[in-house]
Amino acid sequence: MFSISRNFIRLPDKLVEIKRSFPEESCKDIEAIKEWLGADTLLRKDGQLYFCIEIPEAEIISEE
Repeated sequence: MFSISRNFIRLPDKLVEIKRSFPEESCKDIEAIKEWLGADTLLRKDGQLYFCIEIPEAEIISEE
């Protein structure tokens, strides 16, 4: 059996899941990488680019 690790970053207004990260200098076509990964958020820190997807907030369907 194996486990899948998932990494999250909490921003002031949303929560994102990191899909992949790459050194900034190795990313020639950022938009193509975003599309390939299905990323909607791009973060940059210390020469790394983090391709992320936003985690939507839970929605209350019914209160009992």
